[in-house]
Amino acid sequence: MSKLTSIIRIKKNKPNYDLYQVIEGKLNYINTYEDLDQIDNNISSLKLILSLNLCTEGERQLPEKNKNIKIESSLFYFSHQIISEVNDLKFSKPILIGNKLRQIWLNKSDYKRLIEPVIIKFNNKIENIITEKFAFILPENNSLEFIDGKNISVLKSNKDGELELSYSSYSNNAIQERKGRDYEGLVLNNKNSGIPNFDVTKQKLNFKLYSILIIIFILLNVLLTYLSSNPYINLRVSHALNESKLLKIDNNEEIINAEKVISEKFENKIPNDLLKFDDFINKLPLNMLENLISLEFTIAEVLILKYNKKFLPEILSFLNNNSYLNGEIYEVNNNLLALSFNIENY
Repeated sequence: MSKLTSIIRIKKNKPNYDLYQVIEGKLNYINTYEDLDQIDNNISSLKLILSLNLCTEGERQLPEKNKNIKIESSLFYFSHQIISEVNDLKFSKPILIGNKLRQIWLNKSDYKRLIEPVIIKFNNKIENIITEKFAFILPENNSLEFIDGKNISVLKSNKDGELELSYSSYSNNAIQERKGRDYEGLVLNNKNSGIPNFDVTKQKLNFKLYSILIIIFILLNVLLTYLSSNPYINLRVSHALNESKLLKIDNNEEIINAEKVISEKFENKIPNDLLKFDDFINKLPLNMLENLISLEFTIAEVLILKYNKKFLPEILSFLNNNSYLNGEIYEVNNNLLALSFNIENY
């Protein structure tokens, strides 16, 4: 990872993204954006800082007798009836500092809506993802204020030197004056130990792994279908196995003669419909591949993709942006939708 050059603050309320430049550890405000596409890709190294109104950072003290407790990285340690079900949350690995356990979390819907697109856009340029609580060195007045919508998060250092968080609200005029400039001039805290964060590397590898596995699976199925339906290749394989003494064939001469006849009638080329299929699949966006439940490719060159009904907004967005494909949507059952394309003339 190269030297940190930029910070993106991600907020729950619009405008969702504030961009800052890092100059000798201090932050210089660049601009505020409602749309991630407005941010230039030309960033070499990046840190994401999540608003405390978007992401919660929890800290709990363990009893002295439990200070040697084994912490499970896949568990959520702050379950409570007043917050969402654990299945609806995206949470970090817990971190144990002394006898204090820390963990950050937010709703999965917010994570997918605001954070996943940033990870996809900037790929391996993201250093880590943390919250505002431990991101900065407190100024001389030992207090920091962060605005998100009409909500303000106040961080103060108590008499024991520990950070305390409180919330209040601002008037519209005050918000407008400070809009997007909360981090201006602040100094980054470069001590990452003891600060919970989302594992960007694992996230990034998962996105790549899922997409690669899906593409490999599709290509293998296409290849196997092609090989099993091509008598010329079947004979060549049989002949090779026989020559290698892996498969016994009683009449080798019949195989050779049949191969000569078939060679005159078949060209050893990949059919045009499979080439069009492969080209079409390569043009699908990553989220369409990740959420794909099943895929069918008929003899009539109709490609049928099946998705959960919850994925309908993304399907409609894809069709609106690619109207020339003439895709059609129909209901399979109470849970599934099918998206079909005739790629005969694609």
